[in-house]
Amino acid sequence: MTNSKAQVSKQKNDFNTRKALPLKNLIILGLVAATVFSIIGSFPINNYYLDLSRHFRFQYLIYAIILIPLLYWYKYYRLVAVAFLCISINAVYIYPWYLSPNNVGSPSEEELVLLLANVHTQNREYQLLTSLVASRNPDIVVLQEVDYQWQDALSELTETYPYNYIVPRPDNFGIALLSKIPLQDIKEIDWGNVSLPSLLATFRFQQKTVTLFATHPLPPINKQYSQLRDAQLLSMMQQVADTKGPKIIMGDLNLTMWSKSYQIVDSPFLINARKGYGIMASWPSSFIPFGIPIDHILVSKDWYIDDFQVGSSINSDHRPLVARLKLSD
Repeated sequence: MTNSKAQVSKQKNDFNTRKALPLKNLIILGLVAATVFSIIGSFPINNYYLDLSRHFRFQYLIYAIILIPLLYWYKYYRLVAVAFLCISINAVYIYPWYLSPNNVGSPSEEELVLLLANVHTQNREYQLLTSLVASRNPDIVVLQEVDYQWQDALSELTETYPYNYIVPRPDNFGIALLSKIPLQDIKEIDWGNVSLPSLLATFRFQQKTVTLFATHPLPPINKQYSQLRDAQLLSMMQQVADTKGPKIIMGDLNLTMWSKSYQIVDSPFLINARKGYGIMASWPSSFIPFGIPIDHILVSKDWYIDDFQVGSSINSDHRPLVARLKLSD
């Protein structure tokens, strides 16, 4: 009888072990894949699929950190070393975003507040956006994925933002600029000849002419879209380089700072406003702690970045960004 009970107990343990093996194997495979993508992604290889994997460096790092106690528990010491390798590689790319951007000069007292939001075309919770705008009180608002219903809803803001330009579209590429500050000039531009509207505007701030570039390129859902995105950004950046004075770029650029294509906008005369504030993921909105930063506000080195935040949810698949800038003396 005792032997029979021991045999049943052993069979149960064997069964539980066999059940646990696929999960453990999956976890180990995930770690190996994350480490391999981390290593290969560090090389300057121009490959569409590899570039997609580069967007998730923060996720690779967090996954490896979470696994370390489990790997110690199972005494997989060699895999612990692999996890530390994965952490080290990705930390090299992530840690600098928490360091000061080394703003040059001392900031002026007057502040310029910017708000960028991809509102999501199908989103009908207009009041969430208008409430956010009321609470943050930005001087300039750039909105993306604005359709005709959103254009109607934005009429509620025109009294506060009398200087506005809205290009509604039935697809996901409508765009709008709302401003409290008088606009000297604003025009619609098709950078890269990809048939998508972007906005170029100028305004005066502290006796200087500021140029604002607002754009929303295609998402890299396939190789062709990835190339069109890059063409749009490259065309815009050529104009940015030729423009004098303080500059601001705002948009859902559909890439993270670790993408090879980010090199197009990673100019020595521009600063990503999130620099010094961390990753500040903006998409997907429902998974922000482990999301990716594809929405960006970039500014020329004329600006001092006083604050940068991810705003509250507006029921879009993106979270809005809010930046507070001051001109450097």
